[in-house]
Amino acid sequence: MPSDMDMNVKSTKVIALNSKNIELIIAIQLLADSKHHEFAREWANQMYEKLSTDSLKMLSIVAQTCLQGMELIEFVLEGYIFDDIDELCQTILDYDGIEFLHKITGEQIGIERIKGIVNKKENLNDVIFEFPWLVRENTGALHHAFFETDGYKQAFVNLIKELDNDLFNNKLKELKEKYQKAVEDMSIRIIKTETKALVQEVIGKKWEIKDLEEYYFVPSYFISPHHLMIYNHKSIVIAYDMISDRSAKIEEGKGIASALSVISDKTRLEILRHIISEPTYGKVLAAMLNLTTATISHHLEQLKAAGFIKEHKEKNIKYFSANIEKVDSLLEDVKNYLYNK
Repeated sequence: MPSDMDMNVKSTKVIALNSKNIELIIAIQLLADSKHHEFAREWANQMYEKLSTDSLKMLSIVAQTCLQGMELIEFVLEGYIFDDIDELCQTILDYDGIEFLHKITGEQIGIERIKGIVNKKENLNDVIFEFPWLVRENTGALHHAFFETDGYKQAFVNLIKELDNDLFNNKLKELKEKYQKAVEDMSIRIIKTETKALVQEVIGKKWEIKDLEEYYFVPSYFISPHHLMIYNHKSIVIAYDMISDRSAKIEEGKGIASALSVISDKTRLEILRHIISEPTYGKVLAAMLNLTTATISHHLEQLKAAGFIKEHKEKNIKYFSANIEKVDSLLEDVKNYLYNK
C-alpha cells in the first residue's frame, strides 16, 4: 500500500500514509477480541476458518495482552517497515529476547529488571503488581512472553504470515480507493491544522506529550470505531478510523443519551411501561402510581416531547398510547451504538 504525502514544517515530519503492516497488526487485535467490531464479523469468521490451530491458539494468548498485539507496531515504527511483511517478521525474530520484552511492555520495565525476571520467575509478580495494565484476565500471556520468548516471537511471526493471505489482501484491494482518499484528506488537514491540534481532533480528546520529530497518521479499516497511538522517543503512529465519521458518531451518542435520560427517571419509565401495555389517561395513571394528576401530566409531557408516547382525545379525555416504533428504534440504536455496528 505504498501511498503517502509528506509535509515538513520546522523540521517536524508529519505524514499521512497507508501501511499494510500496521493494518495487518490492527487486524490481529480485531481477531483477538472481535466483540467490539461487529462491522467485520463476517470477515473475522472467514479468517478464523483459514487460520491454523496454532495461530488460533496464539490469538487467544494475544487477547490477554495489554494491547492485544498492537504493541508490534513499535517494530514497524522503529525500522520504518510500513509495508514489507517479510522484513517485519525477520526483524521480530532477530530481536534480542530481553530487548524484545522491553519493547512489547512499552519500555516501562528496565532492561536489568527484565533480566532479573527471566532469571527468577517470582519477580514477575512484583512487576504485574506495579504495572497491572500489562495483563487482562490472566497472566498466561505475560508468562509465555517472558519465559518462552523465542517461541512467543516465532508464534507471532507465524500468525502474521498466515494472516497475509488472500482474504486479508483482497480486503485491502477492495478498500484501496478509500485508503487513498483517507490519505489525501488527512494530508490536507495536515497543511491546514497545527500538528498537536490535529492529533487531538483525530483522537477526540486533549493530548499532552512532549514535541516529537515524526508524526504518522495512518488510516485504518480494522480499527473502527477506535483509534490508536503508539510512540517512542521521537516518533508516533496515530492509526484512526477511516470508515466511520467520528463527529457523526459523537452526535449519535448525544442523541441516544438524551433519549435515555428521559426514561432514566423511574416514574417515567413506569408510566411508559403501563402505556405500552395498554393505552390509558392521566387519572388512571395517577391512581395506579399514587401520584397527583399534575405530576403525571408533567411526566407525560416529557415522554410525549421525546416521542415515546402519542396523544389523542376521546370525548374530551386525553388518551396516551405508546410509540412502539420509537421505543424499538431506541433499543436497537443503543445496541448498535454499544456494539459498534
